[in-house]
Amino acid sequence: MKYIALAFVVVCCATALAVQTPSHCSPSEGIIFSCRIKGSTKVLSLCGSKQLNKDTGYLQYRFGRPGAVELTFPEEKRNSQAQFLFDHYFRFQVDRTEVIFKNGAYTYSIYDSYEGDEKPASRHRGMTIENESGAGPENQDLECTGPVISRLEKLEAVIPCNKENPLANCP
Repeated sequence: MKYIALAFVVVCCATALAVQTPSHCSPSEGIIFSCRIKGSTKVLSLCGSKQLNKDTGYLQYRFGRPGAVELTFPEEKRNSQAQFLFDHYFRFQVDRTEVIFKNGAYTYSIYDSYEGDEKPASRHRGMTIENESGAGPENQDLECTGPVISRLEKLEAVIPCNKENPLANCP
């Protein structure tokens, strides 16, 4: 009897945590990154096919309220990996990972950053949006709140490295 009760608690609590992390990814997809935006009900998600590598599958960004996606990039899933760039910088007590894509005049950077050399150490996750046209809304930083699913490191061998960033660990 004790074993059955313990199994129920583990299943119960794991399910509760999954419910707290909203996502626009379908159950048939893998969640690469997902979180709710601080001060908003909107969710940003980076979804991929279960079978994802540089030659097969797809990667897609989705943003909006739960059940109401406002922006999907790219629209076409075919060859979508080539439309994203990967950035990773690591040194003692610092670990920064970004996935970047351009949509029109805007550059989007989904980030997961740990700064252990700060007092106190900090972790920042979210997305920056840069407007390169100079017209329209200014640059924005949308920070995540609550539980975050972050598996950006899985994309290192899937999408091209951002060679424009001198700190990126590109071959």
